Amino acid sequence: MIITVSFFLALISKGAQQMTHFHKTYNAANLHRNPLKFYLRRESGIVWGYGLCFLAGGVYVLWAIWFRVVF
Repeated sequence: MIITVSFFLALISKGAQQMTHFHKTYNAANLHRNPLKFYLRRESGIVWGYGLCFLAGGVYVLWAIWFRVVF
């Protein structure tokens, strides 16, 4: 479970970088439009928040496994 959570945290970061690169390369004419403008200005915060949600979910699953809580 820890490996899976770590993998997805890395995948989130790499996916955001690829999405930013794609839009800056192939969609440069629309960088000033929302929601793309919102994403580009707050990319690190969005990635951090999304990663935090994944981490919290992973911690919850590990806690549930440890204490054998029924989902």
